[in-house]
Amino acid sequence: MSDQTDKERSTANIVSEIHEALQSLHIDRYILMGHSISGLYSLDYVNKYADEVSAYVGLDTSVPAISEQKVEASEIVPITWYRNLGFPRLQLKMSDDPYAGLPYDEQTKEQLNILIQKNMFNSTQLNEIVSMYSNFKAAEQQTLPVNLPVLFFVQKNHPVAENWVPEHEKLIENSVRGEVMLLEANHYLYRSHAKEIAEKFRSFMTQQ
Repeated sequence: MSDQTDKERSTANIVSEIHEALQSLHIDRYILMGHSISGLYSLDYVNKYADEVSAYVGLDTSVPAISEQKVEASEIVPITWYRNLGFPRLQLKMSDDPYAGLPYDEQTKEQLNILIQKNMFNSTQLNEIVSMYSNFKAAEQQTLPVNLPVLFFVQKNHPVAENWVPEHEKLIENSVRGEVMLLEANHYLYRSHAKEIAEKFRSFMTQQ
């Protein structure tokens, strides 16, 4: 997870920061891959920097048509108290192992858990939650560039949104090269289906 920042977690700021990071590394041609809410940021990114992005891969990404509920800044105050009192660490300790059955060694699991405990409900994350509704609204009129190759990996049976798959299909209906691959998985499909995703991605990118 990225370092914390005092900058508003608007799509414009997030996109600008990602691009700035790539520029600092002198990377000017790349494939963009995003998971979850980053689907909204990616939609803005691939339009803004269309001359740099050679393809886009979405991992069960959010879509503008299925918006999150609006959260006011006042509503996150109790979450801040909850965080400061140390309850998230207790919650994690009492929860099932999220990596059980997955090919992670113990050292990697430990590092992942340290990052979760460090970043869970931090100020930047909470600001992103408050900004989420306006970010969804800003993305409503955006579409993917027609000539951009797009590959979506999507959970086949979303637990809440019945139109999850159709809305992803709608995003690529005008794409010259667009595909949706359905997986029997949960939202964190990149953990459970990493090999399958990698193989399909390579195959997609070598197609003419």
